Amino acid sequence: MILVSPTDRDLLSLLGDRAMSHSLPEQHGADVLSVVSGRGKLAIQRKAFPEDLLASIDDGRLARELAMLARTEYPVLIVEGRPQWTADGHLMASWASRWTRQQLRNLLRSVWLVHGVMVEHTDDINDTATAVLELENWFGKKVHRSLLTRPKHTVRDTWGKSSQEDIARFLLQGFPGIGTMLAEAILERFGKAPLSWSCTFDELKSVPGIGDRRSKALWELLQ
Repeated sequence: MILVSPTDRDLLSLLGDRAMSHSLPEQHGADVLSVVSGRGKLAIQRKAFPEDLLASIDDGRLARELAMLARTEYPVLIVEGRPQWTADGHLMASWASRWTRQQLRNLLRSVWLVHGVMVEHTDDINDTATAVLELENWFGKKVHRSLLTRPKHTVRDTWGKSSQEDIARFLLQGFPGIGTMLAEAILERFGKAPLSWSCTFDELKSVPGIGDRRSKALWELLQ
């Protein structure tokens, strides 16, 4: 269950039955609090930009909240709203035109690198609600492998099927130093991926989950 500060009713309504109103987030300098099973607390502070964020800097609220957030296992600051800048890099708001793009970036770098609070950017409160749900799901996963696995997308022909040549090209690009051009050159030189199985067809076919059709396609690819 996601706990939302009683002062943030708009966000609470957008989160629906996944959330409930509770004062506990405020004790951690947050607007939103969720417990990641067996790992600790995800504490999220939301600041609408520019008004709320800059006002909280001026009155010292942000500094206090960051100190409290940093004591949780997964602290996050969501900056809600996209800045508009003048040609010379100043914020397009008469009351806050002293703020420059560089100052804001350095401020948010300090939030992350000095206080240890991750910074997320969203477009509006609806986007913030989506980000809160995404963060809860992401931190709830025990393992993150997205950067360790190759994308499943492959080039398909007009019939929606991948050719053996397409698969071979994709396979070759998995080797260090081989990009699209070099993979194409290898295929032109050898007519296929110059690799082979170190097992027999029957041994390959005996692997659980491969089956007749897949084992034949794999064997033809590297045979």
